[in-house]
Amino acid sequence: MEDQSPLDLFPLPGRQVPSADEVFFDHVAWLVHDMDAASEVFEKLGFKLTPYSVHGNRDPETGERVPQGTANRLAMLGSGYIELLCDAGDVVKALAVNVGAVGSRTTLSVRPERCVVTAKKSAGTSSLVARIEELIYLGDHIRCRMSVAGDDQFIVKVPNTSGQLGLEIGALSQIGWKNDDCRALDFKEPI
Repeated sequence: MEDQSPLDLFPLPGRQVPSADEVFFDHVAWLVHDMDAASEVFEKLGFKLTPYSVHGNRDPETGERVPQGTANRLAMLGSGYIELLCDAGDVVKALAVNVGAVGSRTTLSVRPERCVVTAKKSAGTSSLVARIEELIYLGDHIRCRMSVAGDDQFIVKVPNTSGQLGLEIGALSQIGWKNDDCRALDFKEPI
């Protein structure tokens, strides 16, 4: 049994399309919380995995690749495959100050007055979905506390102008900034 490959467990049907009374196995998606640990287990079982791949689409306006929040590795079988699927986290561009490799978890630092609250993503900026938690009116600006990427203490300084977006507690919007205004630092677990 030691010489047997995991692929031997799945016989090949010899064709790609099932007949009317057949069902073919295409793939199984398995959501994992730790891709490295799951990959190690599958490789110890004899599976050869495809490289880590972040899912994404092209922005129709800018042509930029936009990550979709998930990533996978595939264990290809003789017919079909097993998909190890994980949360890829939010992806933004930032100036690397003190951080690991590209794609690693990080703590972002951006000044509150450099952030812009918008209804949709803008070209040339990084942005994340945000929910407004608290609004504090301070005369010429509004201090806006938001939930962004799991942190409910994200502060944005919004100019108090007549053309201002309708800011409402509980509303969802995009929070964005120019890539050059953001710094990537070592990841720290929230306290």
